[in-house]
Amino acid sequence: MGLRGLPRGPKVDEKFKILLYDIPYKLYEGISLARNVFGVYFCSPWLSELGIRGFISLLRSKIKNRPFEILTRPPTDDIPWHRDMVNMLRHQCNAKIYCNPVLHAKMYIVIAQSGGFAIFGSPNLTKTARSNIEVALMTYDKSFIDSLFNIFQVHLKRLCKYWR
Repeated sequence: MGLRGLPRGPKVDEKFKILLYDIPYKLYEGISLARNVFGVYFCSPWLSELGIRGFISLLRSKIKNRPFEILTRPPTDDIPWHRDMVNMLRHQCNAKIYCNPVLHAKMYIVIAQSGGFAIFGSPNLTKTARSNIEVALMTYDKSFIDSLFNIFQVHLKRLCKYWR
C-alpha cells in the first residue's frame, strides 16, 4: 500500500529513479560520481547560483576541455541572477550558451565512461528549485540517455541561437 492506504502505482523500472527533493543537489552528486566525463548538457530556462559549495569547481574539474552546452533563456539585465549565472558558467566553465526566449524544457545530461546519467522533469537549475516541490526522473540507462541527448541536440538546440 502507498500513501494513505492507496494502492501503489506500477513498479518503476530499475533503470529509473524518481527524484522529489533538492534535485539540483542530486545533479551535483551525480556529476561528482561520474568518471571520465565526455560532455555535460544542461537545458534549463532559468539558472542561478545554487547555494551548493564547490558546484562550479566540480564542473570545471569534470569538464576539462570537454563539451559543455547550455540551452536557456536569453540573459537580460532585468533578471540579474540569471544573467550572472549564465556569464559565470560561460567564463569559468567555458560553457557554450544557446538561447530561446520561450524555452521551458528542463533536462540535464552527463555523458561519461562510468556514471553517466540524465535527469529530466520540472526543476530549473536554480537555488529556488532546491526547496520547491519538484519531480524528475533520473536514469543511468545508456539507450535512454542517448535518446535524450538526441532530443537535446537535434530538436531543442536547433530552436536556440548561439549566445556570444
